[in-house]
Amino acid sequence: MKRVLSEEALRELNEHGFVRTGIRLPVTMVDRLLQMYRDMPASASNWRHFGSSAFWNYCKRRSLSHYSEGGVKGLKNHFARKWKARSGHRGVPENFYDKSIFGSSKELPLVLRECLERGLARCLGDIPLLVGHDIYLESDRNKKMFGYHEDSFAWEIFFQTEDDVTFYIPLTELNENTGGRLIVDRHRDRNDGDGNRSEWIARFADFCRKHHAIDHRSLVTRQSVQNSRYRRVLATELNRLLFERRATASSPEPDDMIPVDSARGEVIIFNNKRFHNVEPWTLDVHRTIYIVRCIPLYDLGLAPPSTFLNDVACNRYILDGCNGTLKPADFEKENPRFVPIPS
Repeated sequence: MKRVLSEEALRELNEHGFVRTGIRLPVTMVDRLLQMYRDMPASASNWRHFGSSAFWNYCKRRSLSHYSEGGVKGLKNHFARKWKARSGHRGVPENFYDKSIFGSSKELPLVLRECLERGLARCLGDIPLLVGHDIYLESDRNKKMFGYHEDSFAWEIFFQTEDDVTFYIPLTELNENTGGRLIVDRHRDRNDGDGNRSEWIARFADFCRKHHAIDHRSLVTRQSVQNSRYRRVLATELNRLLFERRATASSPEPDDMIPVDSARGEVIIFNNKRFHNVEPWTLDVHRTIYIVRCIPLYDLGLAPPSTFLNDVACNRYILDGCNGTLKPADFEKENPRFVPIPS
């Protein structure tokens, strides 16, 4: 997270696993966010895309991570992986949230500009952040929790780094009595037993370039890989890298995890590539969380996609901590100014 966060914020992240920005959204903005998502039907949720669409993506040859093996063997291995993942989480995706909506809402730029007006830039470094998407999570006390996990590389999101930044904003108060608190790992790099995540993503991009899986900008995209004549080779390499990282990751101990008490509308920063968890929720009302995901503009050789999860729009803004600005970005018309990966 060097240069992604300010020195003070980075010290706090490394000591506690999260950063208190000192920012709390106005009650009117929190209420507006809640109303916007309450007006959306539960059918608008697209979380299940991560779990339920894998088979269909495999059949349509859309998802690289499910493409490397063909025929009966590929299907058997696919279902074995899916069964193992479901067993590990002790449930299926629809058991986790009543609503789980990923996208780029009309409130997203308003929330971030409000945060900037309230001093967010003092927590940020000099590396611009790509605002990927926002997320709304709603669940009752009967829903399951994931267990300790880190948000690993996902083909649907594609452009990711080791130093991704999550703005975590509870729309309900979270404390010891309510439960439902975010739990974060204090120790950095526990899940990076195979070296730097950003560097291995860059190596995968270089592997793709060597197999001519690039677009007209000489950048690697989801589409350029999926349309490549060497996509099976590229898929095998991606799955090898993913397997190596998962095999070398160490599990957190409960004593290393810190629950985060949060006021309603409080803005917390953490790194979703570290292990985290959520406590069981104890109240009869819904637990509601608003999240904004941002990615440092590292020079990985990858191009940020403009859509993900059922072609929902994302990646529309650049958050500049140095200048305290949020500006629209159109990556189809112009290349962003990528920054070398900090050593």
